[in-house]
Amino acid sequence: MRTKEFRAVLAATGITIALSAAMAAPAFSAPLIDRGLPDQNLNSDAGSDRSNVAWGFEGDFFSGDTFSLGSNASGAWEVQGLRTWAVGGRPVVGELGNIFSNVSLFLGEAGAETIPTVASGNIIGNDTDNADIQITPVTYADGSHYEGSSGTLSQIWQIDFLNLGTFSSGDYVFGITGAGDSAIWFNHASNADLSGTPQDGANNEYNWFAGTSTDLQANVGGVIDSDGAGWDKSSDVNVQVFATEATEVPLPGSLPLLGLGLAGLLFLSRRRTRQL
Repeated sequence: MRTKEFRAVLAATGITIALSAAMAAPAFSAPLIDRGLPDQNLNSDAGSDRSNVAWGFEGDFFSGDTFSLGSNASGAWEVQGLRTWAVGGRPVVGELGNIFSNVSLFLGEAGAETIPTVASGNIIGNDTDNADIQITPVTYADGSHYEGSSGTLSQIWQIDFLNLGTFSSGDYVFGITGAGDSAIWFNHASNADLSGTPQDGANNEYNWFAGTSTDLQANVGGVIDSDGAGWDKSSDVNVQVFATEATEVPLPGSLPLLGLGLAGLLFLSRRRTRQL
């Protein structure tokens, strides 16, 4: 099911990030796909030109987006890392583990009805029990925090999923979510034209999914244009993908589609949203 008409979306305005030099984070070369955080038109000071937003859902639904791995000689890419950003809790919260108990990345071929979990871990403080998932608290390039629609400042968290394996050239869809007792997982997004940073592959839409962070896979729900559906402009979930050309080509169908069924139907009435 694909729809641009879905209006019960969760709008949490504002969020970009720049790493502090003191923060420990994976060292990568330049991203193959750079749809990173905006560095212009941030928060309410930007007025109607605000570039940053965050998307999440109540219940067993979450947000994500798409990216494309271009063609190369081998026809495949070794993905060292996929980086996204989340918003949660006040800046003084200290540790993401105080809010969420786990985090999962779902990733699969675009056009699939379901996509599998490719990385998952329990959050302990600002760490996880999975060495290939790293969490770093960060701020915007100007040192500020995310400002929600109510004016409340929230912490921004960089999430790095490492060593994801070999992927064929092509189009992919991904989603990130975590579980908390009463918290909603918000993924950072921005308007491409106002971000001031490269926005590779931005198409003014983001995706929604049905599932939880402990599921083996999630249903791909559809796409949302946030212009008029929770916000006053379009947006894409921010992501960076770090990859090099693979030296060995994977077998057809061996990439991250696990072929495991997720039972149940998607009911529109289950999707409840709140504004951060």
